[in-house]
Amino acid sequence: MICWMTCKPSGIISHMIKAKRYILVGRKAVEEPDLSRWEGWFSHANRIVKSIDIPVTEENRFLFKITVPHCVINVSTVFLGIDHALYGARPLLYETKITGGQYDQRRQWTHTWDEAETEHQFMVEALLQGGFTCLLRKFNLAGGA
Repeated sequence: MICWMTCKPSGIISHMIKAKRYILVGRKAVEEPDLSRWEGWFSHANRIVKSIDIPVTEENRFLFKITVPHCVINVSTVFLGIDHALYGARPLLYETKITGGQYDQRRQWTHTWDEAETEHQFMVEALLQGGFTCLLRKFNLAGGA
């Protein structure tokens, strides 16, 4: 745990002290300016929006470009609790991340719970349909074809 009282505010610590903090009330993010209230909420809250493990089998491992079958790719979407937007932009409060496979550590940040659910579904579908380029072409977002 970072000691907020004795650390000099520099770099990431300074950003975290100045960043707006949020808690969830139902599915709605509400700003919480009081650091100790936010810490209390954050330490006990269930911040998972969605999480899915996609098993890699002998049959689908080529789709994920993985040479060794019998592992798992995880797509998880969580509420971050701290605004990750820069310079006064609309708050980025949710992160969807892939763990494992060729897209390991691919992340996308969103503003609302509903956007986070949509992004989560997009990433899962992209993985199951052969990657992001294939899905972008399907929706004519990849430019060209």
